[in-house]
Amino acid sequence: MRTHYWQQRAATFWIRPWRFDMKTLFFAAVAGCMFCLPEAHAADTLLQAVSFVLTGSDIADVRAVDRGGCVFEIVDYGGIRGATERFYLNNVDLARVTLQGPFGDGPFHWIDESIRGQAVINEYTDRDGAHRRSDMAIRLGTVELARVLRAWRYIYTHGCRSTASAF
Repeated sequence: MRTHYWQQRAATFWIRPWRFDMKTLFFAAVAGCMFCLPEAHAADTLLQAVSFVLTGSDIADVRAVDRGGCVFEIVDYGGIRGATERFYLNNVDLARVTLQGPFGDGPFHWIDESIRGQAVINEYTDRDGAHRRSDMAIRLGTVELARVLRAWRYIYTHGCRSTASAF
């Protein structure tokens, strides 16, 4: 009876199970590290949620300036080279955040978002200097209103704290 090549390889593998190639070993190490580092996944998810809430996109370059203080920064904001926009999310009053939309016809759709707080929530820096605001309006280039709400909820259940207004 003639054996095929794959049958010989299967027999060799089962007779000597310690024989692994480097690809299998590398894959096992990477898969093991994925379970060892749940904080890294949570950090990436938080940055993705902040990116989506502030820009309407998952691919914006959002950096955590102070994760404990919930300060995030977007570099080259609005396509302007050298412009940075810094958001102080612990100063946001969630009771005063409003979302409206989706709006638009044709290929362009958006959601209008209004953010307010008691203290500075936004600092925009460009070549003219720094501009600070305690309220701002953002036009998000997305129609996923439910996802924006889930992202806001995720941000404030995973580390950020909201301020409450007096009334």
